Order: sequence, then structure tokens, then C-alpha cells
Amino acid sequence: REICDHLDGKQSLDAAIAATQKHHRRLAKRQLSWFRGEKRLQWLRVDETTPLDACLATILHALES
Repeated sequence: REICDHLDGKQSLDAAIAATQKHHRRLAKRQLSWFRGEKRLQWLRVDETTPLDACLATILHALES
């Protein structure tokens, strides 16, 4: 929507980018709120130092439970 507004001359490119970023942040916040309320989910913390086999073992253990 924001890029269409920019292409139609309704807002500048900077304004379109800022609006897009704001809408994406709001969407991410709504998604996190929804996920927090979903009791069936199990969060898995992963970063660049987490070995892949450890991630897979955690997932398989959760599936077996």
C-alpha cells in the first residue's frame, strides 16, 4: 500500500519507507502477542553458535513428548 501511495505521488519515498517499517513492526508485535497466547508452542532459542544437531535433538525430543 505504501509503495502504491508513493508511485501515485501521494507521499515521498522516505515517508513510504517509514510507513512500511512502522506497519511491519506493528505486524511483528501482533504476531508475537498471538504466539505468546498459544500454549501448544515451545520456543527454541537459536543463534549462530548453536550447533544444528542440538537444535534437531531438541525438536525431536519435543515431538516425542
